[in-house]
Amino acid sequence: MVFILGKSGSGKSTLLNLIGGIDKESSGEIIVDGKSMANFTEKDYQEYRKNYLGFIFQEFNLLSDFNVKDNLALALELDQATNSVENLIECLNKVGLKKEYLTRQISELSGG
Repeated sequence: MVFILGKSGSGKSTLLNLIGGIDKESSGEIIVDGKSMANFTEKDYQEYRKNYLGFIFQEFNLLSDFNVKDNLALALELDQATNSVENLIECLNKVGLKKEYLTRQISELSGG
């Protein structure tokens, strides 16, 4: 696990956006496993984000019209993973939540 610390305005978010491929560098180069991100295709970015990188956004980017189950199911579907109740419960367990959260609305979740 890596932590990036710094004062407000020091470039932490910019660095993370560059590393995550959200923004493009205007100078310099980011190299992942010997391959320059400047040469990444969209498929390269998808694989990179799937296998090397995890984002936890300040805004959770959950779909407020969906409940917890529907948000998780969409994520699994986009990842081409099996969308079963068992997998959804396993996802919740990984973050310390009980299966009862599947039916909760996003507005019912605590940011903490």
